[in-house]
Amino acid sequence: MSHFDTVLQDLQEKVWNLPVGALFGIGRHTVEKLSQLGIYTIGQLAKVSPQALQGRFGKNGVLWWQCANGLEYSPVAKYGERVIPKSISRS
Repeated sequence: MSHFDTVLQDLQEKVWNLPVGALFGIGRHTVEKLSQLGIYTIGQLAKVSPQALQGRFGKNGVLWWQCANGLEYSPVAKYGERVIPKSISRS
């Protein structure tokens, strides 16, 4: 078994059974919208086409799909390293 296969198996065993609301960026209202589509777990979200999620939720839908499938590409900062934000929102 390759390293990729092992990582994928770990993801499926440890993460896919968690509720979809456990993913970063998915709040209570989004959980409700996803449940209307029959999506309750991260594994169920991972199996939906990213195009369908983008059509319903925009770019966030694709980001959630990537995270659910272990395909998140955000850069990792070193401990103590400060990253200057590109913008600041009121929220």
